Amino acid sequence: MKTLIITEKSSQAKDLRAALGDRFGQILPAEGHLLRLAEPEEVNAEWKRWSCTLLKPDGLYPTRPAADGNKPSKLKAIAAALKTCDQVILATDCDREGQLIGQEILDHLAYRGRVQRALFTAQDPKTLRQAFAQLKPNGDLRPLYEAAVARQQADQIFNLSLTRTATKTLLSPGVRGVIGIGRVKTPTLGIVCLRELEIRNFRPEDYFEIVATATVAAGSFSMRPCPGGQPSDHGSSSGRSDRPRRGGTQGAARRIGGAPAPGTAAVIRLARPAEDLQSTLGMERRQDAVRRAGALRWRGQKADHLSAGGGPVPVREPNWRRSNHHWRTGSAAWFCPHRSRRAGDPARQIRPLLR
Repeated sequence: MKTLIITEKSSQAKDLRAALGDRFGQILPAEGHLLRLAEPEEVNAEWKRWSCTLLKPDGLYPTRPAADGNKPSKLKAIAAALKTCDQVILATDCDREGQLIGQEILDHLAYRGRVQRALFTAQDPKTLRQAFAQLKPNGDLRPLYEAAVARQQADQIFNLSLTRTATKTLLSPGVRGVIGIGRVKTPTLGIVCLRELEIRNFRPEDYFEIVATATVAAGSFSMRPCPGGQPSDHGSSSGRSDRPRRGGTQGAARRIGGAPAPGTAAVIRLARPAEDLQSTLGMERRQDAVRRAGALRWRGQKADHLSAGGGPVPVREPNWRRSNHHWRTGSAAWFCPHRSRRAGDPARQIRPLLR
């Protein structure tokens, strides 16, 4: 029985030849999609003129051979091989798009012979041999193919319809150009534009922090609360209600009070932010540094330094597994447990750290 193996790209064909030789038959590569969907005017001549119309045909958009690169020659080679083979093995990528790339070739060329599927997620010889030893009927993957067709047809209908509608309605008369609408590119462009507007509209604003300085025999260190598990956007002008104000931080500092544990001195004061925090991009870098510092453990660099010659640091060891609140000391972040995800009262949050 003569067999044809169709791969998605040349690298797959090369690896399969190295792993299998010619035991299973001829191996021919595609080059991604060898077919394209017909343009609207190829389906309906009236759609050649751009207007605010839903470009949805009665059935599906038919496929047409792609004309770019060497795709026509590869499709021609596969078509010729299909005429003399009794069986096809699809060895394209095992995802939705890979199934579409292989199956649409067979449908377009009206192949009616036996079709099997080789599924693999790596292209080393052992994996490829195992995949060809466990071939599956291609019909088992029909739902995957139909899902890919649905995605492809929906993109064609709505992307082209909305692109034409946006171009006709949003461009001023006499202005040439196209406003492209896409399922992926339009939301991505929206995210970029919203971020740019946030940067342009950023207004620095003064805020105050509570700083707890703990002193032990080996030295001292400062801690600042960061509600919510990571630094709050102190520099933002978004009107958040939890932004530290002078009055609120002064009251919290007075409520903390009390004598600390023996051998520990705590000084509570108010502090303005560092200048590098007065930038949205600076805040992003700071948040990234805090997330990286989260990989440290309590007995890390600063704790080791403080406890060298002075015994254990007299501060409760944090809970690293589930923490919704942390303190930062210098450039590192020290996490401590907190039941509520809300900022809460700094006075209640500081006391346990000084026990």
